Amino acid sequence: MIRKNQFTRASVLLIVAAATFGLSACTGTSDGEPGESATSTASPNQPDTAPPFVGVQGDVIPAEDIENDPALYGAVALTGCSSTESGWLATGTATNSGSAEQKFHIIVNITDAQARAITSVVVDVDAAAGETATWEAPATIDAPADSTCVVAGVSAG
Repeated sequence: MIRKNQFTRASVLLIVAAATFGLSACTGTSDGEPGESATSTASPNQPDTAPPFVGVQGDVIPAEDIENDPALYGAVALTGCSSTESGWLATGTATNSGSAEQKFHIIVNITDAQARAITSVVVDVDAAAGETATWEAPATIDAPADSTCVVAGVSAG
């Protein structure tokens, strides 16, 4: 018969043993040798160092200043992000599932491949009740070819 104290001690020992085994199984070199620490944290598909930052090329709205309404955020989709002759262009849609016109205030960040903001673009779009409106967020910048667009915030316009 197992008494309560014996069960508790046995449970603790079992948990400690499992945790120790789990941690020891996680260490290894890039060659897969057990018990040695890894020599590199970069994955095979990523470089060991980040490419140089091209710098901020316009206003970047600080994260703490971005208003975001979760109910509206889900209604906005980013449908395109590409370079143009004059810079970069994000495109998307805003769907109004309500019964009255909805104004959307959308903030899009253009970032480099390391998610470092190059500029922010603010777009205001009106969508009629039950309709989907398209929007464009052009930026006149010299962004790297692997730049991307991120919808950083959505609120009522």
